[in-house]
Amino acid sequence: MLDLLGTATVATVVFAATNIDDIVILTVFFVAARTTGRPRVGQIVTGQYLGIGALVLASAVVAAGLLVVPDEWTGLLGLLPIALGVVGHLLDLAR
Repeated sequence: MLDLLGTATVATVVFAATNIDDIVILTVFFVAARTTGRPRVGQIVTGQYLGIGALVLASAVVAAGLLVVPDEWTGLLGLLPIALGVVGHLLDLAR
């Protein structure tokens, strides 16, 4: 039980630390909503919940997928960002 509590605490701290930019953007949206009326507060809150929900859902799907993939292969996932960068660079060169 203590391990679960520690993991939840670390996850909460990491989530908060990686969402500092999100707080800044939300602040700008709420200031705009207060001064101009656009976007409306309900739209901001709904968008935030839908966005976080989509991230949680995507994380759950990937975590479930990793249960199927052999542990030795999970290290190869580090090649994915490299491949995306190479493909993006090649597409830029083709323009």
